[in-house]
Amino acid sequence: MTVPHQGGDACWYLTTDDQGDVAAEAHPSNGPPRWQLWSPSGSPLGSRTAGFDFFGQQSGFEGTHVESGSTFFARYSNAGAELSRTLLGGSGCGGEAFLSAPSGALVLGGCANGPLTASIFDENGGLAVSKAVAPKRADAVGLVDAKGAALVVVWPGSAVGNSGKAAGRWFDASLSPTTDWFALPGNGDRPVLRPLANGGAALQAGGSWVATVGSGKGGWDPPPAWLASRSSTDFVVVRQGRAYALIAKSGSSSPRNRLELYTPEGEHCGAGTFPAEGLSLGPDGTVIGSGGEGGCQVTWWPAVLR
Repeated sequence: MTVPHQGGDACWYLTTDDQGDVAAEAHPSNGPPRWQLWSPSGSPLGSRTAGFDFFGQQSGFEGTHVESGSTFFARYSNAGAELSRTLLGGSGCGGEAFLSAPSGALVLGGCANGPLTASIFDENGGLAVSKAVAPKRADAVGLVDAKGAALVVVWPGSAVGNSGKAAGRWFDASLSPTTDWFALPGNGDRPVLRPLANGGAALQAGGSWVATVGSGKGGWDPPPAWLASRSSTDFVVVRQGRAYALIAKSGSSSPRNRLELYTPEGEHCGAGTFPAEGLSLGPDGTVIGSGGEGGCQVTWWPAVLR
């Protein structure tokens, strides 16, 4: 399949919903992404403009969308039709959506000179809870882990009075804090968080996996050996929580068309090579390959890691 694009566009992000509908975006250097949607069998379903933070649900997707200077959180059908939207604080305010492992999404953002606000949306796009989580808006990433706990990481740590390169704090499902802010390793750039199969998260900084954070624990541990030794990679929980699929990204010394499987305990349990230049993984276990001009030629293998 070809993601519709113009010369110079790039196609970086590919995902699925839980029933295997495929979403792939194309974007210019200075514009928003346009998502193309297909059924698992490859039938075109629709397209729409939305943010890069586009997360699959049981059927359809959720994410943010900027329109006329305002940012909205929106719920979309599997064909891209907007089903609902919530204004994130009004004109001049903003927010970014992050993965919620159970379903739905976590949104972090706020308004100029206001607090950093966290909001949890359910899988139907409904707002479950919204609270200030730091006195001032700051650069932040987050997730909701497999146990339903929310982790917010800000950088630098000084944004919340912490001495670390970054700082993290856990919150429960009602966004009440369950730990103090604690220092996390980093390099000053935007970190990456990924949920672990049994709760908690892995933290990547500068392309290297530098820490794991136990669910609800006010501190961090070194990453396991299978992760620490593989920089410039990403991973997704597959096999209904029974395995991780590790894939190489740009800058990795490993082939980008090969994935490695590990148990939650870190034992290598399989591998696969696919005819593509790069790989992405959907939450339903679909492997999506990309290549060609701008990475905009895509093919997929439905639910092979379900």
